Parts: sequence; structure tokens; C-alpha cells
Amino acid sequence: MARRVTHADKLQAHFHALLDELGATVTYNHRDASLHGGGWARIWHYTGGQYENQAEVCLAHRIRNTVEYFTGLHELGHVHEHKTSRGFSFGWRLPILTSEWYAWRWALTNACVKPTRATWADIAAALNGYAELYVNDKRVYQDPNFWALLAKARERS
Repeated sequence: MARRVTHADKLQAHFHALLDELGATVTYNHRDASLHGGGWARIWHYTGGQYENQAEVCLAHRIRNTVEYFTGLHELGHVHEHKTSRGFSFGWRLPILTSEWYAWRWALTNACVKPTRATWADIAAALNGYAELYVNDKRVYQDPNFWALLAKARERS
């Protein structure tokens, strides 16, 4: 008897399709304390090394729900930000608040489902962390798109 395909299975499959489209890899590591249940994206660029010009997304675990799906897509948004016709560029291409807005916008645009209230709360919490760090920092570009998305996430959560 075939196993029933769950909503989480569909989200995981869509995440992997986008991952493949971008040419990135994923690692799942629930023991990595730096993930805080979320994830991160890394662009490998060792000149002459085996990992040169590759992108990796690390998530705490396989996607089990809509919030985790959007977290994964957000990290793919960071990968997309670094994608070029010749592979991946290294280093920050956008100012930090713009980069966060871009990754969340990419996730929202490329998702196969609508964000839930819990998803919006997760987005608000993630953006709040950056807002608290950089709200009064004159060295950081105060991207109006970032602040508009934060307001929208707070409103919908």
C-alpha cells in the first residue's frame, strides 16, 4: 500500500524543485544550535577548491509545516540574490536590510501556498531581530521596503 502524500511532502517537494532550479544543495542538521529551528544560506567560494562557486542551504530539519517551508524559501531567496549567469557571487551584494527584504519577498513570490498567520508571525519575528539591531544605525541603509514588509508581517500575524 502506497504512503499517502501529505501537505508537508508537497511543500518539501516544491522546496527541492526550487533548490534544484537554483543549483544549490541542502543540509539538515537539527543539532546545529545556530539554526534556532530555522536555517541559513552559505555561498562557498574557495579559489581553486572543490567547493568553489556553490551554494548551500542548511535547515534544522526537513520541512514539516508551512512556517518551515517559508523559512527554507527565505534561505533560497538569499541564494537567488547571489545567483549569476556564471554561478554564484561571493559576499553581500545588497545592504543587510535590503537583503532580508529581498529574501522574504522572493519566498513570498515563489511559494506554492499562501503564508499562514503563523508564517507571518515568524516573518515578523525574523525581521524584528534585524530592526532592533539596525533601526538607529546610520551606517546601514534603512530600506523602506524592509520596513513596509515588517509592518505588513506584524499586521497579518
